[in-house]
Amino acid sequence: MLRVRRLAFGTLLLVAVAAYANACAGVFLFDDRAVILDDARLASPAAFVAHVAETIRPFTKLTFLIDRQLYGDRPAGYHLLNILLHLASGVLAYRIVRRLGASHDTAFWTAALFLLHPLATEAVTYVSGRPTGLMTCCYLAAFLLFLQARGTELSGWRRTVTVCAAVSCLALSLLAKETAVVFPALLALHEIVVPPREAVAAGVDGDRVQRSWGLALHLTLGGTVVVFLAAAALHARYAYLFRYGFGLRGFGENLLTQVTAVAYSLSLFVRPTRLTFDHDIPVPTSLLQQEPLAALFVLALLLGAAIVAARRLPLFTFGILWFFIHLLPTNSVFPRYDVLSERNLYLPSLGIYLAAVVAAAAMCRRVAAWWNARHRAAGRGVAWAAGAVQALAALLVLTLAGATVARNRVYSDPVLFWSDAAVKSPGKARPHTNLGHAWFEAGQIDRALDEFRISLALDPFDPVAQRNLLEAWKYKADRQRR
Repeated sequence: MLRVRRLAFGTLLLVAVAAYANACAGVFLFDDRAVILDDARLASPAAFVAHVAETIRPFTKLTFLIDRQLYGDRPAGYHLLNILLHLASGVLAYRIVRRLGASHDTAFWTAALFLLHPLATEAVTYVSGRPTGLMTCCYLAAFLLFLQARGTELSGWRRTVTVCAAVSCLALSLLAKETAVVFPALLALHEIVVPPREAVAAGVDGDRVQRSWGLALHLTLGGTVVVFLAAAALHARYAYLFRYGFGLRGFGENLLTQVTAVAYSLSLFVRPTRLTFDHDIPVPTSLLQQEPLAALFVLALLLGAAIVAARRLPLFTFGILWFFIHLLPTNSVFPRYDVLSERNLYLPSLGIYLAAVVAAAAMCRRVAAWWNARHRAAGRGVAWAAGAVQALAALLVLTLAGATVARNRVYSDPVLFWSDAAVKSPGKARPHTNLGHAWFEAGQIDRALDEFRISLALDPFDPVAQRNLLEAWKYKADRQRR
């Protein structure tokens, strides 16, 4: 049985590799040039060391420095590390779900959805999605190490080494992307919803020891986050980002916008054809508008289901609350220019996949129980039905893998990339501005002018579109004079 499981998971990883193989043909897009190729701090190791104190996300920057030294302006190598991080996160996701007490099937299909759903492409295929992928990999490693240290199978120096490794992985995740600050909330969620099985089985004295050890473990890992927050509070760049963010919109308006965005993001799990780099999320001004009312209803329904199922399906509750907890840094009280970025759904999505698989398994068990109650010779029918469910699940993930391959192709060309965004967000100026720039770089000046005009019709005060339109006109006039 163990050999069969390893073979199945190995096959899953091969399918994931095949799904992301064409990502290596992707080009540098949008922020990639400014963040990586044109960043003087990444020109040499000496320049990086000289400016590391003023750099945010230094671990991510370090990986870009290494990539730049190895590959220069050839994007394939950058993509390769992103893919490897994604595969490692898929393995960690499987092991975490198993460690939480789920069956092999539940862990397998959760990892399959995480690895193959095209929602992950922005974090994996977009080179500047590296902070999310790197943070997620280190974050999941820290959580898995926490679960191992929280158990009773380790003792003495092995437990000490595991704790040190967990702290190190957590620190690296924070230095990759600051959204890892919610780690203490995840630990609290685990203690409340999925209490350690070892503590339950240990009896009163054993439970007391485990609780004391668990508290020490929480304080150690929580202290790591506190130290990071204290350092971030003194960092000039974070201070600037906070001032900029809170100047974008008021608290009430931002809260309604974020609620709408979170509810909208749920549709991307079931309608991946809506995936795009630049979503056009409406900015509500009143709770009585249709979008925030519908969003509140959907989110309340989901949270209500999680609360009701807490006793019978704790992993379903854990998955739903995982989703909301990991959206807190990006989609809560802090205003952001981009209300929704798909890469910010990368880590939260794992909770949705877990909840969906647990709910589907529970439904299958109910159907099997109903069948057993009505038919005496139930074994053959139930076995056939279980095989059919597995086949349907395999068909689903293979379909998602095909959608991932198709989504990766969009990242292979700037015109294709921004055309996709302009078609899916026709009322937003930025996709048209960037599509115009892509057409200009491709030598299609008339098409570039058309896109700049559309952008300025949507946002007459867009300085980038204004500047680009002027430059395109001058370029065309110079060509005509020649």
